[in-house]
Amino acid sequence: MSTYSEVLSQAQNLTPQEQQKLLEVLSALIRDRVTTQTQSKRSSIDAALIEMAQDPEYQVAIIY
Repeated sequence: MSTYSEVLSQAQNLTPQEQQKLLEVLSALIRDRVTTQTQSKRSSIDAALIEMAQDPEYQVAIIY
């Protein structure tokens, strides 16, 4: 596996068009990762809220 320095050096040797394409691909990868992490966190929160809503003790506390 290449180190960060090696990858950076290789990127600096790309043509401007290749650098632009690399930037677009890396941006898409990061967007996908952030979206996946956000969805995972949202799913965890949703599951916790559903569990709370189904808890009879919690329902009583909310009603009264």
